[in-house]
Amino acid sequence: MPEWLVLTLAMLAACAVVVIITLLRHRRAAEDEDPSETPDVIEYMTMWIGVVYAIVLGLAIAGVWEGHSAAQDDVRAEAVALHEVSERVRVYPAEIRDRIRDDVNAYVGHVVTSEWKTMADDDRLTDEGDELLDRLRRDVTDYEPRTDFEAQAYQPLVDQVAAADQARSARAESTGATIPAWCGSAWSRAPWSPSA
Repeated sequence: MPEWLVLTLAMLAACAVVVIITLLRHRRAAEDEDPSETPDVIEYMTMWIGVVYAIVLGLAIAGVWEGHSAAQDDVRAEAVALHEVSERVRVYPAEIRDRIRDDVNAYVGHVVTSEWKTMADDDRLTDEGDELLDRLRRDVTDYEPRTDFEAQAYQPLVDQVAAADQARSARAESTGATIPAWCGSAWSRAPWSPSA
C-alpha cells in the first residue's frame, strides 16, 4: 500500500476517533451535567494539538512540493541540453548532423515512452537509456571537426551532452517517495505503524 494512502487513512482514522469520543462523551453525560462546560485545559490542549498537526502537515506538503520542483528542474535541464545539441549540430555535415539528431530523438523517445514509466514503477532508470545516451556521446565526441566553424561548435556540443548526462543523474536521484524522510521515520516509529 502506498505511503501517502497509509498516511491519509491514519489521519482519517485519528479524526474519526476524536469524533467518536466526542459523541460518546455527549451521549453518556449525566442529565444534570452540561458537556459544553469543558475545562479550559482541555480546550487549550485541543488547540495545541491542532496547531502541531497543522505545522506537521504544512511541512510535509512543503517537502513534497520541494521534491516535485527539483524533479521538474532536472527534467527541464535535460530537455534544454538535448535541444541545444540538436540545434547546435546544424553546422556539421548532413550525415553527422542527421545521425546525432536521430540519437537525440531516439533517447528522448525512449525516456518519454519507457523510462518515465520505469521510474514511476521501479524507482530506477533503464539500461537502454544509458546505452542511448552513451551512443549520443560517442557520436558527438568521435567526430573530428573539419572547419573552424565546426571546431567552434564542438566543445559546446560536448558540454551540452555532459549537461544532459548530469541532469539525467539528478533525475535518477529524484526517483522514489517524495514525502520528507523525517515524516516517514516518525510514521515508522509510531505504535500503530505496521513496521513498528
